[in-house]
Amino acid sequence: MAPTAPGGVSPTLDLLLDCASAHRVAEVRARLHRRLEGPVDWEDARQAARRHGVTPLVHRELRAAPAHLVPTDALDAFHREVRENARRCLLLTGWLRRVVDGLAAAGVPAIPYKGPVLAAAVYGSIADRRAGDLDVLIDPGDLPAAKAALEREGFRPTVPIEPWQERHLVRAAHPYGFVRDPEAVVVELHWRVSPRSLSAGLGEALPRERLEEVVVAGTPFRTLPSDVLLLALCVHGAKHVWGRVSWIVDVAELIAARPALDWTTLLACADEAGHARELLLGCLLARDLLGVALPEAPSRRIAADAKLKGLARTVRAQLALPPHDELGLAETARFHLGIRGTWGARIAYCRFAMMPTVADWSAVPLPRWLALLHYPLRVARLLRGGAAHAHH
Repeated sequence: MAPTAPGGVSPTLDLLLDCASAHRVAEVRARLHRRLEGPVDWEDARQAARRHGVTPLVHRELRAAPAHLVPTDALDAFHREVRENARRCLLLTGWLRRVVDGLAAAGVPAIPYKGPVLAAAVYGSIADRRAGDLDVLIDPGDLPAAKAALEREGFRPTVPIEPWQERHLVRAAHPYGFVRDPEAVVVELHWRVSPRSLSAGLGEALPRERLEEVVVAGTPFRTLPSDVLLLALCVHGAKHVWGRVSWIVDVAELIAARPALDWTTLLACADEAGHARELLLGCLLARDLLGVALPEAPSRRIAADAKLKGLARTVRAQLALPPHDELGLAETARFHLGIRGTWGARIAYCRFAMMPTVADWSAVPLPRWLALLHYPLRVARLLRGGAAHAHH
């Protein structure tokens, strides 16, 4: 199934989407080559590919295109970024092994997900996905031991916070970031795959009894089973209104790489966790923008949910925004409330969305006895800063 264009709003966005899906759909590859015969703003394409996290996929398709369609200097610029990304991916993989082993030695069983593990599991190569942070799930009660283990490896909190603030992070299910200089390797500790405001029931108990093994650059890791990972990716994408093409590509590649997924069970679990609409929206975007073939079960549910079309339109509008622009706070909140299926979930969203985060504490440091002031300050910060700060 050939993906549909997002409305012709942005030729550069159309180019990225074609590059991200051409390896699965021959019709799209032919369309991409026709697109390359016309004028292309190569600098805009390179910057957009970096911003949307799809530089390796774009480079792969440009390199495979007929030589006369892509200027040598444009291809060389992409190649330099891809080579640096591959180097970074190898560095991160080595650090992921050290971090997981260090946590295990401290008695902290950790589950790495996303990052190099996701790349190896569904892309086939860690270098085909942009290098980012290292995301690790742990039980919240293991935070003190995990923090000490990371500090022994040379990591420090990205923002120093007090013990009472750490407890608040765990309660709100916001990740806790650590960085190691000079490599700028960032490890994010998670206890759930998304903040409580968007995570009605996902991550209450980590599925340790059925983890899957993934070999990353010759090193085995135990990670989330594919069904839980797909749901986690869709919740994460919805959290950010799917503002990067790479988040949709992750969903598309996972669906394509796991044709034997038990969709009946997955949809039932999503219903029980209160995340069916996030899952279905992620599937709809992967199908319509990246040409992924969906089984009958999710396709039938997508067709029956009238709200998904409006949510998808919001995502398309977000993707087509120019650099440094963003959806407004009201539109972002409307999107998140539209994802929630019940009034109870909407009330929970409003409640937890107002809880201060590390960014709020670092923006206005206050002693604990004035901590309640962070609630009105967060509201003011959100109104001033817009959607980009809503969940950071």
